[in-house]
Amino acid sequence: MQLADLLDTLDQQLAQLEQLVLNGPSRRVDIYELPVYDKAQNTIPNQVPISYCGGEAGRKLGWSRIKQYSGDPNTNLKVTRKAAGFIWLDCPPQVLAEHCERVNQTKQAIKDYLSSLSSRHVRFNQVHTLRPHAITLQITRKVHYCIEPLTSIRFSWATKTSNVRANTDKALHQAAQILPADAAIEEQAKVKVLAANIAKDRNKSVSFRRRLAPTPVIHLRFAEQPLHLSSKTKQITNATPILIAGDSSSLKSVGQLLPFNNEAEKKISYKAQQVIIKK
Repeated sequence: MQLADLLDTLDQQLAQLEQLVLNGPSRRVDIYELPVYDKAQNTIPNQVPISYCGGEAGRKLGWSRIKQYSGDPNTNLKVTRKAAGFIWLDCPPQVLAEHCERVNQTKQAIKDYLSSLSSRHVRFNQVHTLRPHAITLQITRKVHYCIEPLTSIRFSWATKTSNVRANTDKALHQAAQILPADAAIEEQAKVKVLAANIAKDRNKSVSFRRRLAPTPVIHLRFAEQPLHLSSKTKQITNATPILIAGDSSSLKSVGQLLPFNNEAEKKISYKAQQVIIKK
């Protein structure tokens, strides 16, 4: 199938799934809306506020985050995701599974097709010719769902880092930015030693450990261990809400997603491993 046919099929399948999610009965809806920052925002905030939304309003908001794959070019979706939580539908589990699997198979087919193209520019042009303002990552992001009986649901935040290469001049500038202005004398001395090590040999490869945007994580605990898992628990990156169906009689507790506060979790300080210098 060509990309146009695959995208048309995806839209039709999402419309069918929408009928099930929005028009059918639901057992519980817990959706947490996350902020979307301006495109000029390129730093990771130390605090991420959230807004809880339940009931029919939450169901509509949650589904819109699952379905929508077009974005505003004036916002920066990399800084933080748009929503977390779950929508628990009162429908036969197999019905939800069949709808979601059809959608995910089409998403995978789109991903395979785009991977076969020669370059990212070709992929970008083909996608945006057919779907202006589409976000490829959102198109291929699979719909997460759960149909096994659960005993508990809770939430947390995942914080990760990545290594970013830098030339010598940029590395020296980054080293000067590591510490806050009121840092202790000992920590300032460590940064000066680091800067000296970078400057004395410009042939060294330097990389900095950059903090990535915090992402909500949903923790599912099953009443019985699923065959495809090694334990009764499963963690899913909760960048978009997940869909749940089935009996809720075994559910004992549902936690809340609290606002992210990095300043409260750990004190900002200089760490030697934040900078990696290789010969």
